[in-house]
Amino acid sequence: MKRYWKAALKDNLNKFLIDSNSLITPFLNYYTFDFAPKFWKQIELYLKEETVVIMDVVYNEILKGEDELSDWLKLNLEEKLKCNNLKIIENYSNVLNYINQNDCYMHSKSLSYWAPKEIADSWLIAAGKAYNYTVVTFEKGYKQLSPKQPVKKPKIPDVCEEFGVSCISLFDMMRKLSIKL
Repeated sequence: MKRYWKAALKDNLNKFLIDSNSLITPFLNYYTFDFAPKFWKQIELYLKEETVVIMDVVYNEILKGEDELSDWLKLNLEEKLKCNNLKIIENYSNVLNYINQNDCYMHSKSLSYWAPKEIADSWLIAAGKAYNYTVVTFEKGYKQLSPKQPVKKPKIPDVCEEFGVSCISLFDMMRKLSIKL
């Protein structure tokens, strides 16, 4: 079984699709605006050139915080990748069908985590598949999935791997884009 990060690191021209936790976690824990302004400035530049992409569902998740991060995002994000795109919707259906039919997941319980349209996880994988984008998340996959011990909550890296979508951490993206603090 190939690992998802190896595929992501081979292509210099990849676009990076950001999960909300890849902005919320640094903002709350270690790259606050006053402590690491250079980080945010570099992310801003990559957003403007569309090397870093944010989906509308991720944008909406971040805006719920009504904080300095949501204000920054409103000011610095010109274009959001919209979910209501036929190419993405087709892949979205495939992702949800996979979760519902895979015996490694507790079908209806697992589907209830990802099926609500405001939950970004399945949309990220669908868009990554549709456009060959690398998904960037802090979420970690399970070490090993098994039908003998099905899990309730699917993890982005595991489902990305199943669909051939590259998935890396924010730190890997920072290395790839030469983002320095």
